[in-house]
Amino acid sequence: FNVSTTAAFVLSAGGVPVIKHGNKGSKRPNGSFDLLEKLGCEFDFEDNRLADIFTKTKVCFLFARTYHPVMKKVVAARQMANRRTIFNLSAPLCNPANPQYQILGTIDVGMGRQLAEVLRQLGRKRFLIVVGEPGIDEVSISGATHIFELTDGVVKEYNIKPSDFGITERDYSTIPGGDNDENSEIFLSLLRNQTPESVLDLVCLNAGAAFYCFGRTDSIGEGFDLSKSLFIKGLVQEKFLEYKRLSNGID
Repeated sequence: FNVSTTAAFVLSAGGVPVIKHGNKGSKRPNGSFDLLEKLGCEFDFEDNRLADIFTKTKVCFLFARTYHPVMKKVVAARQMANRRTIFNLSAPLCNPANPQYQILGTIDVGMGRQLAEVLRQLGRKRFLIVVGEPGIDEVSISGATHIFELTDGVVKEYNIKPSDFGITERDYSTIPGGDNDENSEIFLSLLRNQTPESVLDLVCLNAGAAFYCFGRTDSIGEGFDLSKSLFIKGLVQEKFLEYKRLSNGID
């Protein structure tokens, strides 16, 4: 399931502007833009249209193949490699918006340490880099998450675990998600508050970390609670429908 794309709508519903940079899946259709396409959203716009949508909704999605067209030449090679490559490390660093606040995920602590140093040198004001168990690139509800946090120019490292937030730890293999059809159904069920609690907890914990990174809340726990309330009030659904409408040219 595409947690980060869902979290983008949670954040914008909570008043935090989000410019998400991403792509379609390199091996299977499970990337951010595969999900948006399946949900009926447009995303490949001219800059002025993109800016207008962002101004109105506080969320936009930058399609990597549009902003980095040379990368089209390596799509086939990445698919043939059938493993993570240097592009998995470099792509998160290439957001054309050059955000001052950023949250990234990676599957390896060593890679996370490298990303932290690069982002620090790039001048980010604040960032979180998360490495979840068991080897996932998001905040985990299936084990501990190692975090690199930059605040006031200093990078600190620490671990969090689901029980810190009153979350029941769940085996990662039991969390729903898979192909594009299933992921889109899960997304829409989330908006209707009809999804399994494990998915809601996973999305809200990741959105909560982003709320904290931006300074919208004073802790990840407060961000988690805020995220849940936005779903319960229907504000995430409202935000998604607003973006979908405007992306399709309907004011």
